[in-house]
Amino acid sequence: MCSFFRRAVLSKNHYQCKIDKTCKILKDIRNLCKFCRYQKCIDKGMLPSLVQGNRDSYGKRSAFIVSPLSKTLKENCKEEMKILPKMLNGYLKFQNLRKESCILLVGEKVFENWNPKVIPHSKYSSAKIIMQTVTKLAHDMIMEYFIPFSSFEPGDMKMLFEKFAVLFDNAEKSYNTFKAYGHIKNNENVILADGGYINLDETHKFFANSMDANVEPQQLAK
Repeated sequence: MCSFFRRAVLSKNHYQCKIDKTCKILKDIRNLCKFCRYQKCIDKGMLPSLVQGNRDSYGKRSAFIVSPLSKTLKENCKEEMKILPKMLNGYLKFQNLRKESCILLVGEKVFENWNPKVIPHSKYSSAKIIMQTVTKLAHDMIMEYFIPFSSFEPGDMKMLFEKFAVLFDNAEKSYNTFKAYGHIKNNENVILADGGYINLDETHKFFANSMDANVEPQQLAK
C-alpha cells in the first residue's frame, strides 16, 4: 500500500470512485478502486507532504540529525491528521441517519436528489420534528467522532454544544441550499432541516395546514 500511495502522490493523479466511495479494500481483491485505496492510505495517517521525489543516482545522500522536538512535532501532526478522517466518518454517518429519520418520521425521501423540481415544500410540523432529531444526531456525532469533546466537563460540553448546534444548523442549511439552488440567480429558496424548502417571499406557506400553529400563517410569518 505504501508503494501505491507514493506512486499516486508523485503522479498527481486524481482518482474517481465509480460507486459510492465505500469500496472494500482488501489484500486478496484485485483491481481495487484507486480512489478508495488512496483514501484508506490517508485514513491510516499517510501524508502526501512526506512523500519524497525520485532520488538522484549520483553520490551519497548526506545524513542529518533529527532533533527530538522535530520528531515530536511530526508525530503530533500525524495524530492530528487522523482526527479529520474520523470527523468526516462521523458526518457521513450523521447524513445517513438524518435521511433515514426523515423517511421514518415524516415519510419523505430527501437529501438525495437535489433537483429543485423534486424537492418538497417544507412544513412547520415536519421541520419541528426533524429538527429535534437532527439536534440529537449532531450531539451523538460530536460525542463519538469529534475528539476530545466527550472528555470535557458536562457544563462545558453543554455550553459548547449550544454554540455548535446553531452554527452547524446554519452551515447545513447554507450547504444544502447551495447544492439545490446554487446555480439559480437571485434564488429565494432555503433548504430546512427536514430536507424541504421554503421561499423567503412566501414564508406563510411554511405554517399552512400545521396542527402546531394556532395562529394564522400570515401572522406567524411576520
